Amino acid sequence: MGHLGRIDNRQFLELMTKIMYFNLGCLIWDMQKTILSYVQAHDDLTGSSLFKEFMDTFDENNDGRIDYDENGRRGYRNALFSVLGYANHLKLTGEYGPLKGAFSESATPNKAMRKDWNPKGHDFRRDVFLEFGAEAAFHLSQSEEGSADPLCPGNDLWQGKVAKLADGH
Repeated sequence: MGHLGRIDNRQFLELMTKIMYFNLGCLIWDMQKTILSYVQAHDDLTGSSLFKEFMDTFDENNDGRIDYDENGRRGYRNALFSVLGYANHLKLTGEYGPLKGAFSESATPNKAMRKDWNPKGHDFRRDVFLEFGAEAAFHLSQSEEGSADPLCPGNDLWQGKVAKLADGH
């Protein structure tokens, strides 16, 4: 962790901005307090237990926070490298390599969402849907135009209000 800035005449000048920057692919790490607050509010609104599921999934050392080196107990990111490596191999070999590789690249991770969708019983992609749901809720809460939350009657989606995360991830 550090500060954004520059060195000028042997002096560090910190860059300050009113714009918030974050990496969409690291939203639950970069904006953990915000995302987990959304998840807790979702639980309060719906009676679900997504906060517990988030922590059970991502807090691998059980210290109450999700560190940058904690990527989910199912190992999605590690498995994805293998999937993408195999897909790239297919793309570069054989007459229909580009077609087979592209199909494998999209189909294989999707089959690994549920144990009953693949012969080896993997569900390592399930973790990603917790991330996607949190990202969607965050983006919906940033909307300048309001709309009714279709999953939680009486709740609006906009200007910091929390969206209900879809069940069945």
